[in-house]
Amino acid sequence: MRRAEGVLYVGKARNLRKRLGSYRVANPERLPRRIIRLLQQVRRIEWDECRSEEAARQREELLICVLTPRFNAAGKVWPRRPGELRRNRSAVDAARATSC
Repeated sequence: MRRAEGVLYVGKARNLRKRLGSYRVANPERLPRRIIRLLQQVRRIEWDECRSEEAARQREELLICVLTPRFNAAGKVWPRRPGELRRNRSAVDAARATSC
């Protein structure tokens, strides 16, 4: 989910239609304020289709690490193995160029 200044949130879903549908009918009395703020700031939604659940998980981790979205928990995912993900310019370029 994006706004004019950058990425707000990176996530994955098996059923994107169902996931986005749950946000469309968001009830401010039931959802946390954090989610309501996120929904108010979204201007565009982009997605990548991955060939497997594992590829989707890896893509999500890479994008969270590189883009540091504001609404992701703690803003980052820690690597599972040392050196798996690194924050540097080449990683940013690779994340933009890589597709699942």
